[in-house]
Amino acid sequence: MALQDRFEKVDSKFVNIQSHDYDSLDFDETYLKSGDSYVADNVEAVMTERYELKAIQKIDAVKNWYDLSLNEQRRLLSEFIQSLISEDGILFLDQDFHLARVVDRVLKQESEFLDFDLFLHGENNKSVVYILGNGDVYVENDGKTAKSDRIADASQLQKLRRNIYRMRGIDSDSGVSSLNFRYHDFLISAVFTPSEFYVIRKSADITPNISVLSCLASSKLNILFIGGFNSGKSLCMEKLINFFSSKYLNSRSVLLQCSPYIKPLRDSVFPVETEFVSSVSDFRGIFDNILRLNSECIFVDNLQEDFLPCFINSFNDEITSALRLTFRACGLDDCVERLSGLYAKELNTSFEFAKRKIFSKFNLVVELEASECGVDVFRNFYLVNSNDSDISFDKLEVSADSLASILENLSEKFRNI
Repeated sequence: MALQDRFEKVDSKFVNIQSHDYDSLDFDETYLKSGDSYVADNVEAVMTERYELKAIQKIDAVKNWYDLSLNEQRRLLSEFIQSLISEDGILFLDQDFHLARVVDRVLKQESEFLDFDLFLHGENNKSVVYILGNGDVYVENDGKTAKSDRIADASQLQKLRRNIYRMRGIDSDSGVSSLNFRYHDFLISAVFTPSEFYVIRKSADITPNISVLSCLASSKLNILFIGGFNSGKSLCMEKLINFFSSKYLNSRSVLLQCSPYIKPLRDSVFPVETEFVSSVSDFRGIFDNILRLNSECIFVDNLQEDFLPCFINSFNDEITSALRLTFRACGLDDCVERLSGLYAKELNTSFEFAKRKIFSKFNLVVELEASECGVDVFRNFYLVNSNDSDISFDKLEVSADSLASILENLSEKFRNI
């Protein structure tokens, strides 16, 4: 068959493809048989019809897909589709150009957030995206929430659900009913049952007070960080961990957290997650093994309240690791009441005994408060004084910058051996 005849035959089959209504096309496989070479000038329509589903299946088969860079994803899909084209023996006009467009189209529709993150573009964007189970999409900005014109259909919700499971590194049939974690620069909350909804926001950044951060990281004191919702406890802890691991290069440390909100920069920090730990006895086994690491410091962030009494009770005088722990509370009084109540209920003790048992573990309480300007605010500092009969908290009426000199006299520093 002459080349011109091939053009005419293919054109007659795909004359209506220009509308790009791919779903309504009915390609005659007689003219696209594997092993034969045909020329198609309606390239993107043909490529999409033949290879889009296979490309998506390829993405699903790559377990670390979202760990790859965009360029790596693009290269992998391009090479995969090129191999399929070669197997089918199809000769496309301007193949590289159209293949790149098809790959970009697949990557966009299969991206982590199905482009819902477009509402969050901008380095300091503080918007929040809410995606409901009925497909409605709401965007919150500066405390005001408005319904978006964007509607998520059932297929997109299914893909988003699958992607969030994948981002968290678990199978979609795991039976998990909710997730709350950090993925790159995004904070993701998802509820799958009984009412499905998703919340996506960008992770905020803070500019820490370096002198305070240095003294908090260097001191071998046990320190409790408290603050209300969105007060920056995890962000402050992340800065503290990275400062510690950078300053004390040869010191081992452990990060114990519920879900992966904090991402340590250095391998000397061993992250342990407890989100899918189902019982206190299982947690106790995990903590016993953490102690075997003989770390210089244990950082604990957002640990489940069910596990806190066990953790605090197990953190006895034989443990030489320093402790940094966060707890959500609206002030010192709220912290004392709630932590002591948790301990007393779980271990069947009196409130006063629980209070002494818990706070005798700590030397310092640091209260944080939310900041609109992205700077972490150290609101109050309390020295903990304990004896056999009572616990008291002495508020330090000093600026954050003056704290370092005070702590110098209270505890020795870590050594970078």
